[in-house]
Amino acid sequence: PRLRRGKGGRGVTSREYDEEDVRVRPARRSRPRTKIRPKHADAREGFVTAVDRGRYTCLVEGTAVTAMKARELGRQSIVVGDRAALVGDLSGREGTLARIVRIAPRHGELRRSADDENSAERVVVANVDRLVIVASLVDPPLRYGFVDRYLVAAYDADVAPVLCLTKTDLAPELV
Repeated sequence: PRLRRGKGGRGVTSREYDEEDVRVRPARRSRPRTKIRPKHADAREGFVTAVDRGRYTCLVEGTAVTAMKARELGRQSIVVGDRAALVGDLSGREGTLARIVRIAPRHGELRRSADDENSAERVVVANVDRLVIVASLVDPPLRYGFVDRYLVAAYDADVAPVLCLTKTDLAPELV
């Protein structure tokens, strides 16, 4: 082998390569992926009660179960109030994880208005039948804009609003 100068003045030998020096990478999968997905006929119904960083707390037959969204749901959002079909470990023990594989059709969706960067509205809660708006008459004083905003949201979502005014004893002249 000839000696040539590399970085830093050190000698580097050049070498001839043959077939044995080439690595052949094995195939990634032995069989092609299929588009056929399981039906999950054994999935049990649950109710989403909390959402926290990609983990969902669902109530399945009275047991709180931690779950994650299955890949086949794609970018479909899951919000509090959704009725979901779950598979996997539904025991509810610490450290166990189930998968949400289906979401039932929603009714009564409360949506948050879009911000400056994103024009799409986001669903905050689903399957709502009644919206209770709780506001104080005094201390702090009643904010009519707050009540107005939630009444409009309730009527827009076809949800029955209930207005609950507190601290009526502190301002009997307003009642």
